[in-house]
Amino acid sequence: MAEQSIKIRIGSREYCMKAVSPEYERIMRLASESINAKFSEYGVKFPSQSEIDKISFAALNQTMGFLNAKRKIAGMEEDEKALLEEMDAYLEKNEN
Repeated sequence: MAEQSIKIRIGSREYCMKAVSPEYERIMRLASESINAKFSEYGVKFPSQSEIDKISFAALNQTMGFLNAKRKIAGMEEDEKALLEEMDAYLEKNEN
């Protein structure tokens, strides 16, 4: 697929973006939907806050979720490595 121009709305603004593949476009649209959902939630919770504050809260929330997921994945990778080492040691012990 050739690069495709798409429009993404975040808050009250629209942005022209370039999608290099259909999958990339889908991810960009899902990301903007997720940000807008949090933005709307913060609009209800904090109606007197400025739009930039609500977008900042949404960005902070999304980044915290990303970092938490990244931390969990790193922990699972460490667990996987330990299990593989245990399995290798068990197999070596039982080969003899």
